[in-house]
Amino acid sequence: MARKHYSLEYREQIVAWVQSGRSIASVAKEFGLADQTVRNWLKEAQEGLLGWRERERALRRELARTKEERDLFAKATAWCAKETTRTPRGSSSS
Repeated sequence: MARKHYSLEYREQIVAWVQSGRSIASVAKEFGLADQTVRNWLKEAQEGLLGWRERERALRRELARTKEERDLFAKATAWCAKETTRTPRGSSSS
């Protein structure tokens, strides 16, 4: 069975319901979740880790884009350096 992915906002809302005094079992049943799933989200929220996967994924995408930009800049710099050291056509060096 494939894993379901829930948005950060959804998980935060579920955690808020539990933190407001509702039982884990009642919130899990109402939203069709496993009790353990709600417990895990509550633990992550208490440890400040709720949503870390989304943040990590976004940072990895940003890092990949930054590396591409760096590589492109390095290639452009090498090309410019090569072009500036080349003798222009039609001019004599004497």
